[in-house]
Amino acid sequence: MATGENKCTVLLAGPDPPPSKLGPCTTIWVPLIKTHTVKRSSLILLNIINQYDTVLFTSPRTPRHLKADAEAHDIVRKLEEALMDKNIWSIGPRTKESLEKHLGLKSNIPKEYNTIALAYELESSGAENVLALRRPGAGPELANIITQWATYTELHVYRVEVNQDWPFIVENINVDYVAVTSRQIADYVAKTSWISKPAIISIGSLTTKRLKKHGIKPLCTANMYTLEGLALCLESLESEKTG
Repeated sequence: MATGENKCTVLLAGPDPPPSKLGPCTTIWVPLIKTHTVKRSSLILLNIINQYDTVLFTSPRTPRHLKADAEAHDIVRKLEEALMDKNIWSIGPRTKESLEKHLGLKSNIPKEYNTIALAYELESSGAENVLALRRPGAGPELANIITQWATYTELHVYRVEVNQDWPFIVENINVDYVAVTSRQIADYVAKTSWISKPAIISIGSLTTKRLKKHGIKPLCTANMYTLEGLALCLESLESEKTG
């Protein structure tokens, strides 16, 4: 257990630096993933956008990479105008904020911040032609559900590169918790030998399902699929220790 005013330490992995503290825990961040813009993705989107009534953003990284490619081709304004007429959905609040920041676009978010909830809310909204802006290898749930009642297409805006040395880098880090924020990260957490045998916490039900597939039962799964949800998990676990 961490000493001093910090009650605990938690390790996060991902392409973007997290907050310095997550709930009561000091955060140790080790990048697992780098992301790269798919070239000409903005031009492809501009050419096909009129075929769709609904556009989905399923990661806060998508708007950033889309804008970067649009800037490279000097079509940012054209892209913003083309998207403005569409029914725009974001997977959750971080993606919604990123979309507003990078492309100035408002969007809807589902009541639960996961792809399954998003798919069913789209069905209720009456969407007929759906375009999802994602990365190669993203989960199949959106396609599996939406294709039952609508036309569905995915456009790859960014790709990921995984640090293959990550398990060796983190295996000697002593932490109280490891926060697993995606199914891809769950696969790497399962390969890692942890000297401190930390408790595993999960950002949501789909990530927990993947962890269980590897024989790992998280100590806590966030009800709200965000970093704030993970913070609440940590607060609950630490309260149980001192309660």
